[in-house]
Amino acid sequence: MSTIGAKPIPTTKKIKKKTKMRTLRKDEIEVRVASTQNNVAQLLLYKTARTDAAILDETFGQFNWQCSYSEIKGNLFCTISVRDPNTNEWISRMDCGSEANIEKEKGEASDAFKRSGFKFGVGVELYSTPKIKIPIEESDMYNGRFCQSFSIKDIQISPDHKITSLTIQDRRGNVRYTYNAHNNTERFDF
Repeated sequence: MSTIGAKPIPTTKKIKKKTKMRTLRKDEIEVRVASTQNNVAQLLLYKTARTDAAILDETFGQFNWQCSYSEIKGNLFCTISVRDPNTNEWISRMDCGSEANIEKEKGEASDAFKRSGFKFGVGVELYSTPKIKIPIEESDMYNGRFCQSFSIKDIQISPDHKITSLTIQDRRGNVRYTYNAHNNTERFDF
């Protein structure tokens, strides 16, 4: 989308007081294996760029936000701008992305977009994710390689966008990890 005529304003205070981003639903959060070492898999929670776009559409309307990309010192930056409904001014946030292992340019653009979305509050609860480590089971392996996938069975997020409980299951539906911030407990299920 074009940014012609847009006036970026260096603060989101006006918008944050009147428009609060909703928390992510469990179907909007993906789980991926970050690493495997010493029979333990470390997992990460993430959101996709499609999720950010859908939440921006839902929150501001499809014609009241825009994004643009620019390269600065060899880094790709994304600027997301939203229209303040009270002043009709554009409020912008910018961040840079990092290349992905697959489809480097697309991954970098997507990462920059998601990082800019975080600055408007889209998915900020993911920053409160506990370190998720799951023991590797024999059934997780195939021909000597880790081949298990995971998803969120349940997640609870507080009004201040903190993850308060989390349950992760493997592709067979077996619960492999639980977390409860209220009880300060973590459990790894075998």
